Amino acid sequence: MKKLKIFAFVSIDGYSSRINGDIDWVPSPNSNPFDHYGMPEFLESIDTIVMNRMQNILLQSHSVNWPIADKTCYVLSYRGQPLAPPVKSVGGLRSLTVDDTRGPLERIRDIQLIGGRGDVWVMGDHRLTAYLLQYDMIDEINIVRLPVLLGSGLSFFGDFGIETHWRVDNYNKYDNGAILTRYSKSMMEIATA
Repeated sequence: MKKLKIFAFVSIDGYSSRINGDIDWVPSPNSNPFDHYGMPEFLESIDTIVMNRMQNILLQSHSVNWPIADKTCYVLSYRGQPLAPPVKSVGGLRSLTVDDTRGPLERIRDIQLIGGRGDVWVMGDHRLTAYLLQYDMIDEINIVRLPVLLGSGLSFFGDFGIETHWRVDNYNKYDNGAILTRYSKSMMEIATA
C-alpha cells in the first residue's frame, strides 16, 4: 500500500499561506521554490497527488511552475461540488466526487492501493490535512520551516483534536535559514494504532 506523505512550506508561526492563499513569502534563488528545499528528492518518491478542490483552485491561481506534470493528480470534490475547470494544465487532474455513501477515507484508501512506483503526496489545505491526521492516515510529514513570521494566515495543520507523536528521520538547514525536517510516525504511535 502506498504511503501518504505531506510536503509543506510553513512560517515560523505555523502558517502555510496568507489569508488569501498567497505563498509569495516562500523564497527561492531562481523564482521556483520547488527546485529546492528537498522537493526534487520528495517528488522522486511519489507518483500520485491527492488534493482538495480549494487547493486545486489555489494551485491554478499561482504562476509558479508546479513540477507535477508527470504525476497522477486526484482532486476531491466534497458533496458533489463541481470541479472548477482548469485555468491551465497542471498535470493529469482527475476529479473524484466524494458522496455521502463513500467518504474521502475510502476514496484515498482506493488510491493507495493503485499500483505504481511511488507514494501519494497529500497536497491539501488545513482541512484535508487535519482530517487525515485525525484518522491516523498520514505516514510522513515533510516541513520546510521558513524564517518568516506572517502574523496571520491559514494554519497548515488546523485543529484535529488528538495528540500524535512523530520521530525526526532527517533534517537539513539551508543558507537562507530554512529548515527541512522529515517526520514519520513514532513506533509508539504505530504500536497503539
